[in-house]
Amino acid sequence: LRQLTNLARAGAMSLQQPMTLCPLDINQRCTTNWSGVLSVFSDLNGNRRLDPNEQISPVLQIDPLITLHWRGMRPNNSLHFSAKGATFVSNGTFSLCSYSYNETFQLIVNRQGRIRTSRSKQMCNKYPTV
Repeated sequence: LRQLTNLARAGAMSLQQPMTLCPLDINQRCTTNWSGVLSVFSDLNGNRRLDPNEQISPVLQIDPLITLHWRGMRPNNSLHFSAKGATFVSNGTFSLCSYSYNETFQLIVNRQGRIRTSRSKQMCNKYPTV
């Protein structure tokens, strides 16, 4: 997840165009279901939808034993980087609950697009259906 987030930011800066990281639904729109497949794509018009003229980068399949949540400024269905590598609104946090370790890990993205991690002994509150 950290590598994919860095890829989105680096892609935005190197290509000089907005990039979005999000889970896509069957209509190629960003959803709020972060526990699944995450995609990075050039989002030229900023609509948080993969349009035919936009290019998708590698994707990341989230392990079924991990739940992932994104909490940031609205909308909560995507992380969007400007051509300068900054987020458009403010910072946000990915919270990963690993049922294998029964711990919560956090990936915190600041306004400039930089990432730091945190780890918590907070127990996961429910187990996934596998």
